[in-house]
Amino acid sequence: HSAFRRLPPADLSTAAGAPPPRFALEAAALASIFETVGEAYCVCDADWRITAINPVMATYFGRPAAEIVGRTAFELHPGFAESV
Repeated sequence: HSAFRRLPPADLSTAAGAPPPRFALEAAALASIFETVGEAYCVCDADWRITAINPVMATYFGRPAAEIVGRTAFELHPGFAESV
């Protein structure tokens, strides 16, 4: 049993292709929470490539975010493949 869940992609576009008007405010609020929450979080794409991390996750890895974002979870955490 994995502690990680793969979520389906969200369709955030309108018919014109622009995000809904309130989406920018919601995104800003979520970004603020993501950056200030006291737990380690990261966002991965479908290939487990890390696309965003919060400061607590950077501390967990002991590296700056710039060295983590863009790498896969498999590169950063030996044994991760057995958990998914």
